[in-house]
Amino acid sequence: MTHNGFEVVSIICKNDDVPKSFMGIKDDETVSGCTRKSMCNPIGQALLMNEQETEFNILLGLCVGAQYSGD
Repeated sequence: MTHNGFEVVSIICKNDDVPKSFMGIKDDETVSGCTRKSMCNPIGQALLMNEQETEFNILLGLCVGAQYSGD
């Protein structure tokens, strides 16, 4: 997609998700009580942008840190 002369490539923050348990986070240390919840993956984002051969990357967005599971 091209916008204002730039070719735009976008990616969601949780691509190739990483479970919180991978970082040693235990169930009782999470908001939802579940370490299987995924977290952002900046390395995965960078690898995908490299595959797309991007030259200039802008990281933009909001990270709320956790999702309330309702339980």
